[in-house]
Amino acid sequence: MEKTRKDIIISGLIDNELESTDNQEKYLALLTSRIDENRKTMRRYGSLMILMVFSFYLALITKISEISLGLFKLEDNSIAILLLPSIFSFLYYRYIAVWDELVDQKHIYSNITSKLFNIEFDSLLNDRIRFHSLIESIISHHLNEKPKVLGVIIYLLWLPIAYGIIMSPFIFIIYSIINIYRKFQMNTLLEWLLFLTPIVISFFTIVLLIKRRNSDINKRKSVTND
Repeated sequence: MEKTRKDIIISGLIDNELESTDNQEKYLALLTSRIDENRKTMRRYGSLMILMVFSFYLALITKISEISLGLFKLEDNSIAILLLPSIFSFLYYRYIAVWDELVDQKHIYSNITSKLFNIEFDSLLNDRIRFHSLIESIISHHLNEKPKVLGVIIYLLWLPIAYGIIMSPFIFIIYSIINIYRKFQMNTLLEWLLFLTPIVISFFTIVLLIKRRNSDINKRKSVTND
């Protein structure tokens, strides 16, 4: 993980506000617990989103009066078709919001372990105890391949897969709102509300993703300039 300007700020905060080793160890324990909770929350949101996709598809193709998947049950598939995209888009927004928080938590974690063990922030020892997402693990293991050309090729192969994973929820949202528009006449305020809700939530999700991306780029530029 490349050290950014934010890591430098975090390092200063640790020195000023968590001066003693004891405080740093206590904070690290709490932070570890919080990271675990957020990772579990993301897995739970991911599972629910998959459930929403299958439920929406079943609602489109079935004429039965009740859809039941485990604890999830809807007695009117028209209501399901209208409601599920809004639920899905909200879950994805929350997923990205938790992920955004998790990114900052992992930076703090790496800075604290670097200070506690007196090792370099980007050293192999620190890298092996930090939390990695799937994409981060791929980049960590393959981007530094020797020769460099091989690492770049592997990175370019994984890049569209990573963006595909990020974009797939938006593809489903677009698919779902198109089906809502085709299936319903949009004669009621509720139909319009449930049609527009996933669009509005998706807009805020995109804004959150852009803010995180721009923030990361600006921090790396600042470190390079320094």
